[in-house]
Amino acid sequence: MPAYRILALALALALSAPQVGHALVHGATESRPSTAASPSFLSLAEQRQRARSREQLRRRSEDALEQAQAPALGTPPPEFSILNVTTPTLVPPTARLDPWSDAQPVDTAIGTLIVSGFQERPTQTPPPSQNSLDVVMAGCPMTLTWPVEVSVTTFNPCDSSQIASWLDAATNEPILEYSQSCSPFRAGMAPILSYSLIEGGHLMVQSQTITTLTGSKIALMDCRGMTRYLLEEKVYHEKKGKDMTSCEKYGSCDGIVWIQYFMYKANGTLVAQTPYLHIFEPSIKVVDPKTGVTIATATRIGSWEPGYSDCQGERRWHLVYAPPEEQPAGPFASPTEQWPLAAMLSVISIRDASRNPNGLVSPTWCELWKGSTSLMVLGAVVVALGMAALVFLRDVVPPLTAGLYELEVRILRRRMFVPSKYVGA
Repeated sequence: MPAYRILALALALALSAPQVGHALVHGATESRPSTAASPSFLSLAEQRQRARSREQLRRRSEDALEQAQAPALGTPPPEFSILNVTTPTLVPPTARLDPWSDAQPVDTAIGTLIVSGFQERPTQTPPPSQNSLDVVMAGCPMTLTWPVEVSVTTFNPCDSSQIASWLDAATNEPILEYSQSCSPFRAGMAPILSYSLIEGGHLMVQSQTITTLTGSKIALMDCRGMTRYLLEEKVYHEKKGKDMTSCEKYGSCDGIVWIQYFMYKANGTLVAQTPYLHIFEPSIKVVDPKTGVTIATATRIGSWEPGYSDCQGERRWHLVYAPPEEQPAGPFASPTEQWPLAAMLSVISIRDASRNPNGLVSPTWCELWKGSTSLMVLGAVVVALGMAALVFLRDVVPPLTAGLYELEVRILRRRMFVPSKYVGA
């Protein structure tokens, strides 16, 4: 007998053994089993089919048992792998019309096909801001970080060095120093404020008052002298009433003096302003001109008064910027671009040192010196031109006239011409 037949019979006997035992226990009276019901007489195909059915039934039972024993955790979350991550689109897709579905005319479809080859593709990164381009083109140093609170010191009349600084209010670490200079070779009458970083001493910002026919403005320039911002100061005089504090402290008793500051970008866009301030106001608030949201607030620290030139100790302002989440949209939303507000506070402090009770600012020593020097030079030039003209008329004009006359006689000699009607008479 073949071996596979022996194995099949052994498997059939093993499967039928429980049924035989069950029949004996219950006292079956059959003398011999039926030939059709005995598994020993099943064909090999039928035995394999029964074995597969039992195997499937066993697997279903095990699966049902596992599901019954498992806790009710719901649908398990999908596994997170690299296949679940969508590749970011660096280049935005180009919007194009489909000639058929969008019913695009043939002439425009041909034009799109030709022009699309010359179009610039979108940039993979956001375009840089104009302020960043200005800094890069100028090659000026810039601060990578900027504190939320800055201490701005101003010039002390009792300090001969005449150097002030910006400091981190939290750590009292200096950020930069600024000083005032008056150069006869620099355009403008007003002195120049130069702001230099502490690390390396590189020039970062400059500011100077520019006087024009329409008024005066303070220019905030980069290290190369290119104007980045313009600060405008307006003084209003209210004749009715008077402010008692300004009258008692500063002698401003002729009405009420109001001062307001406006900051513009180089292209003339208004980016910040202050409300109406009394003369020598101890607190200054800078707001967004469109929304009125506070950008920063400056408070005078100590008991010093800007209207006095005597020694009152260190003169300092405490500048607090609004948190980043509360900053309005604009050029000052980035912390590294908030330095113009500190520069504005420095300019205001220096101008207050020369401010009169009527709100106007007296000329500085630099303006007086350069103005008087310019007048003297202009007078000297006028006198020199007048003297040169007199000398030219006395010593140059007579011989020059004689020489030109002699040259005319030599080149264009005199001749006698007879009219034609007298010829042959």
